[in-house]
Amino acid sequence: MRLQLICVSYLMVLLVFEIAADDESYRALKFGGTVGDYVRFKPDMQAFTDGFSICSWIRKLRSGTGPHWFSYASKIHDNEISLTDDGGVNWLFQADRVNARSAAGVSIGEWYHFCLCWSVSSRAGVVYHNGRQTGSFSTPTGRRLALNGYLVLGQEQDNYGGGFDSSQSFGGELFKLNIFSKKLAGTEVSEMYSAGRCSDVEKEHDDTRQLKWEQILLQPRTGNVRTVREMCTVERKLHLVEVRLAEKQKELESTQSDLLNKLNRTSINLEKKSSELDVVKSNLEVTTGQLTQMKTQFGQAQAELSQTKRDLEEAGNRLNETLADLELKEDELQEIKAGLSGSDCFKVANSSHWDVLYTAPFFDKVLTAEMLEILNRSWEKLEYFKGIQVTETFIDFFKTYFP
Repeated sequence: MRLQLICVSYLMVLLVFEIAADDESYRALKFGGTVGDYVRFKPDMQAFTDGFSICSWIRKLRSGTGPHWFSYASKIHDNEISLTDDGGVNWLFQADRVNARSAAGVSIGEWYHFCLCWSVSSRAGVVYHNGRQTGSFSTPTGRRLALNGYLVLGQEQDNYGGGFDSSQSFGGELFKLNIFSKKLAGTEVSEMYSAGRCSDVEKEHDDTRQLKWEQILLQPRTGNVRTVREMCTVERKLHLVEVRLAEKQKELESTQSDLLNKLNRTSINLEKKSSELDVVKSNLEVTTGQLTQMKTQFGQAQAELSQTKRDLEEAGNRLNETLADLELKEDELQEIKAGLSGSDCFKVANSSHWDVLYTAPFFDKVLTAEMLEILNRSWEKLEYFKGIQVTETFIDFFKTYFP
């Protein structure tokens, strides 16, 4: 609540400065009553050739039907556009006009709103006083507004840029004269009037407001033509402040609503991101656990590998020992072979291979399949010793190792 009060106060200060800044556009032009009091310039009228709307707030201060407040003259026609302050003369294209004096009901000293709206496509000019249509007239087919003309405010031109008549001098006040590059609808004209002199409703048509009041105030003035600040009273300015403050308040509420919506969306996104972060955190914990488990398994595998390496080293050592034993046996076998080959031949008279049956395992025994198997294995062993000389040492070897 305090923040809102601060914002409202701030907006009020801004509005005061804003009104003070554009206060020049709220000045009226007050004309003297002589032929030497006028504003004359040559605006670019190209935007208005096919259609226009001339709208202004007017205050009639001189009596009579002659005072002209608006005159646009081309080199061919001095009355291309001519308008009086009582509504009696609304002249377009030199010959087309309408007298709306009685319908307008203009009173001296009172402000009223006026519009003249026309388009080449409709061929119709329509006059409005205080938001009401007070007259209309037709124009020739294809007739367009002439260019390169003089626009004179406060006098009526009887020739190109001059020929003023004192009976036709305006002597009144103008405010917010704007020329639009289209034929305004009756509802748009009524809206301008209803909004009041101190409104900015004409700015809603800035896309077609080609000749603005702000620009007209900058044009050179001749004679007794000055700006006055009597247009908008304090009450109307306060009303404008209230209107603008309401608009700013609405903008503030809209902005506040947008910020709250953004805050809610941000909060939702944060909750979503928090949930996603929790999932990531959970996944990270699972991954960390898996990595720890893998690390433990790796340690166990490394320990098993070290044990296997030690076992392999021990097996290698035993293999080396076995190889050494085999080498030793081979040496012994070589010695036996050498002994067998070097000993004298042991001869037994009348002996044969059947004499083996005289040995203890066979002699005086019943011959069995087992005995035959033993005999076969014994003879088969000799197969490995082919080429070895049979000596006493050779026979002793067999008796020792193959009894």
